Amino acid sequence: MLTQWPAAGLTPVWKQPIGVGYASFVVADGRAHTIEQRRGQEVVTAYDVATGRELWKQGWNAAYSDSTGDGPRATPTWDEGRLYALGATGELRCLDARTGAVLWVGTF
Repeated sequence: MLTQWPAAGLTPVWKQPIGVGYASFVVADGRAHTIEQRRGQEVVTAYDVATGRELWKQGWNAAYSDSTGDGPRATPTWDEGRLYALGATGELRCLDARTGAVLWVGTF
């Protein structure tokens, strides 16, 4: 365990460009999940934690922009193999975290 940071900083394990937005990542079962804006779609994605490779994506037509910035705001939630993602336009999706399959959709 590190007790001091290296002067030059940490060495990245991997780097992956993603879409815009303000969501962070939720990590579970070796996958990092987030929601991002890619052109005219909000997209929930799963990346392999070890390699950074995109494993799946699930997108729908929605775009959000205001004076504070573009894209989704809420970090997805993982629970017992399900991923809950709230888009910036008010669409809530429940996805199978392993495959990205849509289990249900709700709107607010």
